[in-house]
Amino acid sequence: MRLRSNILVNYAGQAYITLIGLVVVPVYVACLGEEAYGLIGFFAMLQAWFMLLDLGMTATLTREAARASGGATHPRIYRRLYDLLSSVSAGIALVAAGAIWLSSEAIAGRWLGEHTLEPGDVVFAVQVMAVAIGCRWLAGLYRGVLVGAERLALLNALNAAFATLRFLAVIATMEILGYSVRVFFAHQLAVALLEALWLRAVATKMVSALPAAHGEEPVPVSLLRSKFTFAMQVTFTSSVWVVVTQSDKLILSRLLSLSDYGLFSMATLLASGVIMLAVPITGALLPRLASMEAEGRSVELVDLYRQATRLVSVVAGAAMLTLVFFAEPVIYAWTGRTSYTRELYLTVMLYAFGNGCLNLSSLVFCIQYARGRVRMHVVGNALLLACLMPLVFWLVPRWGLVGAGVAWATVHLAYLLFWVTYTHAHLVRGLAMRWLVFDILVVLAPGLLGGLLLGAFGLFDGSRAATIVHVLLAGGAMLLLCYGGHRVSRRLEARVYARSEAWVAG
Repeated sequence: MRLRSNILVNYAGQAYITLIGLVVVPVYVACLGEEAYGLIGFFAMLQAWFMLLDLGMTATLTREAARASGGATHPRIYRRLYDLLSSVSAGIALVAAGAIWLSSEAIAGRWLGEHTLEPGDVVFAVQVMAVAIGCRWLAGLYRGVLVGAERLALLNALNAAFATLRFLAVIATMEILGYSVRVFFAHQLAVALLEALWLRAVATKMVSALPAAHGEEPVPVSLLRSKFTFAMQVTFTSSVWVVVTQSDKLILSRLLSLSDYGLFSMATLLASGVIMLAVPITGALLPRLASMEAEGRSVELVDLYRQATRLVSVVAGAAMLTLVFFAEPVIYAWTGRTSYTRELYLTVMLYAFGNGCLNLSSLVFCIQYARGRVRMHVVGNALLLACLMPLVFWLVPRWGLVGAGVAWATVHLAYLLFWVTYTHAHLVRGLAMRWLVFDILVVLAPGLLGGLLLGAFGLFDGSRAATIVHVLLAGGAMLLLCYGGHRVSRRLEARVYARSEAWVAG
């Protein structure tokens, strides 16, 4: 029951943050312009690349918090680990933010594409990004404490509050002080500072409630070495994840003008809604699987993993199918501009499909994470990167935004079908095909057929209000159809394997 409530709380928080994040984008573009929104997209991309410096610290801290809750990690070890990682993270954030600050003129003048913004405004924005990104990165480390302890209601309340300040309150600030790049980014810096300080206070209070470490023997070196080994594995995995998910955005930030990069950022933001719908599930699943592994409940762990897969297939799968089949009306309903519909719909379709595959592929990491063995995930991500980067470099100069989408969708589909299947075959005997067929394909099949039928009628309408209604109805239909597939999947699996066993016995 606690896992279910955690997922629901995560969904409530994530739905609110995703919704306001999408709603304000047309406002930003209308008030600041496409070039300014290109800077905002560049800001989001830099935040993701900043995660390369995490060195596995957040994942390690989250895992140890969960293990401490399950009794597998002694509180004094967890407390000392928190103190150590907090100090190291603060030092890294300071150095990295300083490096970006000192490079601000080069980034504004040489890296970013053509634009008509004032050069001083762009330099100021990059400098503010440096400090704000450092603060937000530190806030992510402190979030790991709350996630590991499964204090997800508190965490989502804080996330929603700071998202309101970032996305909505900035409009009020610009209404008072003026709609400009400087005002927007100065507001973001203030919110980032407040968020980092507040989350640090909450996390420190939680860790301080553990038994004090004073007067106790030092933590054995062997224990610290085991934490370091896991952290290094997660570091590589996280680094490859960032490179895989952000390489296309980095390349395009150099090749495109700021205005075109703003359009690309809009397309990928809309498609990222597919990923956002899966985040609450994996966020609740990771600490629970870690606790179950620590308690030796392997059978229950696999069953819970499959339940989570079907849930992701229903919720995030329905969103993916909606964007794949109805990208044009969705974009028009979102922006109210037919020009954006013509320019972005193919990119949105391809990224939405790729993100759907990414959601399902990333679930296999949960079991490896819980067991502290992520070698196969490391190898798989390295292979994925080795395939994606050449495709991006080859297709983007030829096909632009659509080329990036083709590379993204192709590589992630291949990874899901081949590498994840291979990984499952080594993790749990007999899981590979059952997971792919019954937990994904059977669940998505009704939505796929429904999308083909609904798409034949056409949903695009000259009225934006009517299009919004049509999009909501189509999304609801996809969700109901995928839920129907979920209801059928377990019973169909039981019948298929019962007949196969009977045939073998006969």
